[in-house]
Amino acid sequence: MSEYKPKDCETLKEKSTLKELGYKDIVLNSIDNEAEFFIEIPKDKSLTKDAYFEFYLRYSNLLDFNKSSLCIMVNDVPYTDKTLSLEKIQRDSIRINLREIAETGTIKLKLKFNLIPKNKKDVADVAENLFAVILSDSILYKPTKQEKEETFFIFLHLLSKMESSTT
Repeated sequence: MSEYKPKDCETLKEKSTLKELGYKDIVLNSIDNEAEFFIEIPKDKSLTKDAYFEFYLRYSNLLDFNKSSLCIMVNDVPYTDKTLSLEKIQRDSIRINLREIAETGTIKLKLKFNLIPKNKKDVADVAENLFAVILSDSILYKPTKQEKEETFFIFLHLLSKMESSTT
């Protein structure tokens, strides 16, 4: 896995690259690979409709592009997938609309690569040379809006009136 250097939560911007969040390129080797990302949205806020995570990728040209793929899981449930392409080995991308997934709380995104070698005779040797890279210039855009807390405050106010009348 990539080296991670935590950042102070207050310094994070609405729009950040993985590099700005402390990640280097994330290199995944072999046939079955995955990387996980956790996004925390405070309970008093919600994501706006244009929030997204766009992953920029590159991968090996030793792949069988009819069978190699990427599956993105959200909170351990398959969400979307795509076939990898020879034409895009140096720069591919996939964008996930975060608001479609959740408005608030914790979002767990798992990128799971299925890298199948095109030369099946030497699978063991070739498999060690297969790779996929999640590039550090991938973008997390998470604009939020403040949620109203009126119901909560009204409830507390009514509760305090009820307590004072019973004493």
